[in-house]
Amino acid sequence: MEEIDEIIRTKRTGIAIQITDDATLIVRAPFGIDTLTIENIVLKHKKWIEKKKKEILSRNPKFSRKKFVDGEDFLYLGESYRLTLVDDKTPLKFENRFYLSKEYQILAKEIFIKWYKEKAHEKISERVQWYASKKGLKYSRINITNAQKRWGSCSPNGNLNFSWRLIMA
Repeated sequence: MEEIDEIIRTKRTGIAIQITDDATLIVRAPFGIDTLTIENIVLKHKKWIEKKKKEILSRNPKFSRKKFVDGEDFLYLGESYRLTLVDDKTPLKFENRFYLSKEYQILAKEIFIKWYKEKAHEKISERVQWYASKKGLKYSRINITNAQKRWGSCSPNGNLNFSWRLIMA
C-alpha cells in the first residue's frame, strides 16, 4: 500500500492524486468520502503512483524529501552545499554553505524556494541579456516559474519563462 502523505478535503466532486516535486503523495477528496475509500482508490492506482515517484526521484534525487536539518546538502549552480542551522534573525544566508535560522526551520522549504527563485532570476537575467546582445535578439521579460518538467519556454510576444530549479543544475 502506498503511504498517503496528506489528504486534503474540499468541496470537489472527484478525487485527485498528486505527486509533488519531492515525491510526496497528496490526495484531494470531497468531504463526504471516507478514508478507506480513498485508500482503495490509491491502491488501484499503485502502479501509476510508483512510476511517477520513480520519475521524480530519478530526475532530481538530491531535492527529494528534504528535511532541512543540520548537515543536509543542497544544490546551487551544480555544486552541493551543506546546511547549518543557526540562531539568527535572518531566515537564510549563503556563504559557501547555507545558514538557516532555527526560528524559520518550519518554513524552510518556502524560504529555500524563494531564495532559489531570486538567484535564478539574477543569474538567468544576466545570461539572457548577454546572449540577447551578442545575437541581436529582443525579449519582453523574464519570468521564473515553478515548472517541474519544463526547464524553460518562450511565448510569441517575447516572454521568456524559466524554472527556478535550473539554479540547482
